[in-house]
Formats: sequence, C-alpha cells, structure tokens
Amino acid sequence: MSGTLTSPDFPLNYGFEHDCSWIITVPTGYHILISFDMGDFNIHSYNQSCAWDYLEVRAGTTVKGKSIGNFCGATPPSPVYVRGRESWLRFVTNKDNMNNKGFRAMYKAIRSLAGK
Repeated sequence: MSGTLTSPDFPLNYGFEHDCSWIITVPTGYHILISFDMGDFNIHSYNQSCAWDYLEVRAGTTVKGKSIGNFCGATPPSPVYVRGRESWLRFVTNKDNMNNKGFRAMYKAIRSLAGK
C-alpha cells in the first residue's frame, strides 16, 4: 500500500491560514515510511524554526499521538519512519505574507525497520 499527500494548491504556493490534517492507515503488521523529494518540499520557516508554517507528523490518529517531528524549510527531511499502522499529519500556515510551494509526501506500508 502506498500513496501521496500534498499541501493545498501544490505545486503552486499554498495560501494563508491553513490547518489541514490527514490520517494514514496501513494494514495490521505494517509500519509507515514517509519520504519527500528535493524540489517537492519548501515550507516557509522563520529564523530556521518551524514556528509559523510547518508539517507536523505524529504516530496515531490525533494530536495526542507521539510526536515524530515538525518540518519546514527548503531541505526535505530524511525519510520519516512511523512505528505503528497509523500516522496523523497536520499542515499549518499562518497569516503572514510569506508562503512557499509546500510539500508532496509519498508514503508506503513497510515491515518493521527494527534491527536495520
């Protein structure tokens, strides 16, 4: 199982004041690997922080799940491994006058990376 998620209006610049969320669910016994390609990831960052616009990834299906990380900037993160069969992603933008291309994320169901 695999799929793709994109920020609003991708590959054009995203708009202001977005708060979008997605849930990825893969079959029992699998985990999730999320990857980003160079050129398909550009989320406005402020002073090298993800305080204004960001992509948040958590294990589970809600904001209460274990945080995997918040991502922003022009360099895509390394592939993101989510242990478990569900992941919650949230893309937030502020009302600032800066916006960028956003992201395209590819995800796939994989067996455990334990021991690799």
